[in-house]
Amino acid sequence: MALIAPQEAQTLLGIQDDLEGRLPLLLDAASGLIEEHLNRRLLKKAYTQQCVGGGQLLYLSAFPVESVASVACEGEAIDDFQVDAEYGVLVRRAGWPNAWPGYAVSYVGGYEISDIPLPIKQACALLALSLNAGVSHAGQKIASEAIGDYRISYVTDAVKGQGLEALSPTAVSLLRPYRRIGF
Repeated sequence: MALIAPQEAQTLLGIQDDLEGRLPLLLDAASGLIEEHLNRRLLKKAYTQQCVGGGQLLYLSAFPVESVASVACEGEAIDDFQVDAEYGVLVRRAGWPNAWPGYAVSYVGGYEISDIPLPIKQACALLALSLNAGVSHAGQKIASEAIGDYRISYVTDAVKGQGLEALSPTAVSLLRPYRRIGF
């Protein structure tokens, strides 16, 4: 599911149409890229996640966290923890010892679609537009163009950078405050 509705993306981008019906699919693809880049899940729903221990904190992949239904290790319930709902972290004074296969956490987390921060929505719309431009040029971005004696040159993503940075440096800047770095 996309992080932004097609009509809202059209408004943010200042475009009149839905790119010949491609906009919803482009927004879905951009949403997936954003979640991968951010290293977290953004849409609110119920999750069951296996978390690895080895310290004082367990990191949940969807936040903010609305509620934690259960935490268990090898079938044994654990309830002596605190939840940092804003950052999706479970804190336990006794720590979370390494255990195989880890800690099963059932919780509700993420944003309601209407509460997704505007910079994330803007990044999604920009990425969709970049993906659309890539479709018409076999994934390459135009580096320069001339009109008299028409010339055009492309720069490949390998030359420009990798990942989202290659698609849209502006989107990467918008997303930076929402990225979870490692866990």
